[in-house]
Amino acid sequence: MGTARRPAEADRLERERVWHDERFAHAPGRGPTLSSFTAGLTMEALRRVYAHVKTASAGKSVLDYGCSMGEASLLLSSYGAASVEGIDLSPVAVSQAEAAARAKSVNNVSFQVMNAESLEFADDAFDIVFGIGIIHHLNVDKACGEIARVLKPGGFAVFLEPLGHNPFINAVRRATPGSRTEDEHPLRLEDLDACSRHFGRVELEFVNFLTLLAAPLIGVPGRERLRALLNGADKRVLRLMPFLGRYAWNVVVRLESPRSPAPGTT
Repeated sequence: MGTARRPAEADRLERERVWHDERFAHAPGRGPTLSSFTAGLTMEALRRVYAHVKTASAGKSVLDYGCSMGEASLLLSSYGAASVEGIDLSPVAVSQAEAAARAKSVNNVSFQVMNAESLEFADDAFDIVFGIGIIHHLNVDKACGEIARVLKPGGFAVFLEPLGHNPFINAVRRATPGSRTEDEHPLRLEDLDACSRHFGRVELEFVNFLTLLAAPLIGVPGRERLRALLNGADKRVLRLMPFLGRYAWNVVVRLESPRSPAPGTT
């Protein structure tokens, strides 16, 4: 008999785990990164995604979906969450998150190594699911199904994710292959159709459109002032011409009204 072949899904998860373990261990030699090119442009996007949970998380149970080294989990705790569970595929990330929580004596946060596409939590376990840059690493349909399952009926999920429509930022991605895993896929709007199969309400807020014009000006005096001006222009342009939103760098995705899985699909 021949040796059984590992399923492609298992290989994908293993590649993701290895890449992120190396990243969180600060392995050198990855070459230029996308974050170095877009340094400083993420702040507005982060501000907007955190605005969804800053007051809503008080007294609630929160899942930090793809917790990395625990920064978001600790911030959610500081907002008054009753409990925060952080999960990540990378044991290195989870170990560092646990150390960060101990260092700050935060007792209502816990972390586990877990596959985000197959959550080990009971149905209706969380009021809020929160994540930054995680869905585009996953099978979107599987992820949304699991998120809907663990959310309470009145709960919501919110994510900040990169989009894959802008040819300029896609060119930067191709020039900086060390900044991403082999299997991740910046989301296209059709990828987000999977969200509607699992949630009755899907809201998209596009972030970083014109602000990308400031990205090449690393180290140039006045870059931050230009970025602030372009950020204001972003809001006006995307309000007047929402069809341009697909060309933004990021999207804030808010999911509400989780649907029960169809019979026979669990």
